[in-house]
Amino acid sequence: METPAELRLQPDQSRYTLGHFLADVCARFGDRPALHFEGRETSYRELESEARRVARGLVAAGVTKGSRVAVLIPNRPEWAVAAFGVGMVGAVLVPVSTFGTPEEIDGILRHSDASVLLMQQSLLNHRYREQLERRHPEIKNATPGQIRCPSLPALRRVYCMGERAGEGGIETFPDLLSAGTAIAEKFLDALIEQVKPSDDGILIYTSGTTAQPKGVLHRQRAAVIQSWRFAEHYE
Repeated sequence: METPAELRLQPDQSRYTLGHFLADVCARFGDRPALHFEGRETSYRELESEARRVARGLVAAGVTKGSRVAVLIPNRPEWAVAAFGVGMVGAVLVPVSTFGTPEEIDGILRHSDASVLLMQQSLLNHRYREQLERRHPEIKNATPGQIRCPSLPALRRVYCMGERAGEGGIETFPDLLSAGTAIAEKFLDALIEQVKPSDDGILIYTSGTTAQPKGVLHRQRAAVIQSWRFAEHYE
């Protein structure tokens, strides 16, 4: 791999993890807008704060370094918050395309061995939750945290965005954040320090135009190096 020694914005290669990257950006540009969505701006500092809440919730849910966490959320702030939250604890982010067919989504969840799924209830004519419950009734009938689904054997927890309250094995995002209050901020800091740039970070699946989507595994440092490069390129 090419050594990114030329990165002037962050020459310290030990900081090339998603958790350290967000902290470093906040140290320089904390009050600047990071995201703009539906008339609301989110600063980098607010993004970090929300990501830490998700990270603490994931820890409370049993997520550890190397755990696969699938994210089925469209382009909105919650996706970025979830992605950084997953990266902070050293889990592997598995982005799931919101345009995927039910079969493709199932295939990614199964192949990635995702133990946790963070999802949006629906988008346009896509009914992700309904599809999941219809195709896997064991999830609908499960106790939260104790999903046992033969067709998705690694899956243990599902957290869903939206107004509908959690039912069966599906929990809500407030459930996730509430559980995270039991995890101390200092404990999360200790976990962040244990994540290394060479740790697995993101498992991205191809579009699958001619066959089933195939997973490409990236280290934590891959996305961070590219982000610093884009920042330098655009000054």
